[in-house]
Amino acid sequence: MKLNVRLVCRTALLLALCIASQFLKNVSPYITGSIVNAVLILATLSCGFLSGAAISLIAPLTAWWITGSPLISAIPLLLPCIMLGNLVLVCFVWLFVSKLGQRAGKAERLELSDGRFRLVLTVAAVTSALWASLCIVFLSSLADLLQVERAAPLLITVLISVAGTFLLFACLWMLISRFPSVWSPIAGMVFGAVFKTVVMWLTIVKGVLPAYGPASGLPEKVLASAPTIYSVTQLLTALLGSALAFLIWLPLKKFLAKPTE
Repeated sequence: MKLNVRLVCRTALLLALCIASQFLKNVSPYITGSIVNAVLILATLSCGFLSGAAISLIAPLTAWWITGSPLISAIPLLLPCIMLGNLVLVCFVWLFVSKLGQRAGKAERLELSDGRFRLVLTVAAVTSALWASLCIVFLSSLADLLQVERAAPLLITVLISVAGTFLLFACLWMLISRFPSVWSPIAGMVFGAVFKTVVMWLTIVKGVLPAYGPASGLPEKVLASAPTIYSVTQLLTALLGSALAFLIWLPLKKFLAKPTE
């Protein structure tokens, strides 16, 4: 019972932090978005899936109530889509940490002759290609919105996306082989951030906005900025929030592991 009360208190404190950050949305959505994503991840890591899921459902409602977003007010169907995106992030973090992280075993350095090594390289290559494709899609959409020439920036985007992605997975592989307990939350955060963005892009940018945007009566400027908000901005804030949550979680994990009297 004590454990349950403690988890409820932690969840309430994290929710309060999430709500407080939403008052800063008019300052910068990147500040608010990063903090909210960090809170979702920390709630999942420290309190479990139900805690992260609860905040995932409550946070969009409180954000709408505090900021009074005209976009959500005109198209309420955006709210469940945002909730779904938050739940995807929470699910990936929880699955990687609670399920896959427990099976990571002790740290070891795998050799090229090991089948697991080749499997990880194959998965990394496929995932890197997917990541690079997503970067190209999002940044190309951003180029269209900004009305800049796509040819040269697209080539640069391809090179940066591919090189950066392989570097990312090279770092992840080093963490897999040396520090498996650190690898699992990082992988959960990265995949969670990417797939959260994909889900919101598909449901909102490709689904809700084309269907209900023209009839919403919103200014054209608001509708034109919405695809960027629910694609590029979501990806950046999810990744920034993941980095913030990871830096906080390292010392917090040790503190929570200490026995209490």
